[in-house]
Amino acid sequence: MEPKHPMGYTFEPSPQDLIFYLEHKAVGNPSPTNGFIEECDLYNIDPDELFRGWKNYKVRNFYVKPEKKVKAGSRFCRRFGNKATWKGNNKGSPVYNLKGMVVGWKKNFTYTLINDNGGKKNNQSHGGYIMDE
Repeated sequence: MEPKHPMGYTFEPSPQDLIFYLEHKAVGNPSPTNGFIEECDLYNIDPDELFRGWKNYKVRNFYVKPEKKVKAGSRFCRRFGNKATWKGNNKGSPVYNLKGMVVGWKKNFTYTLINDNGGKKNNQSHGGYIMDE
């Protein structure tokens, strides 16, 4: 369901804004985003489902808690079953606060289908879905 907001209002947070909201969420404070950022198990749902009912929006924001590939490791699993994966497009860029300190990283991913051929990825994007994390 699309969020309710005043006519003419758009929600276009900067990377710094998103980190601010995430910090509040992480410590259990209520989100001031009024439904524009919701929790989602992004890696277990087809992107087509994420935009159903949001036909007037090209961008959605989610709080996502990714799972690590290995409990003690530093890499995250971004695979959608055996069907697709979120393929990294870059190494990421730092997000700075107003004091010039790095407070996070912004990385870009494309939703990519997986071949039945030995699990190798093909280069076919599905629906043009791009994720900034």
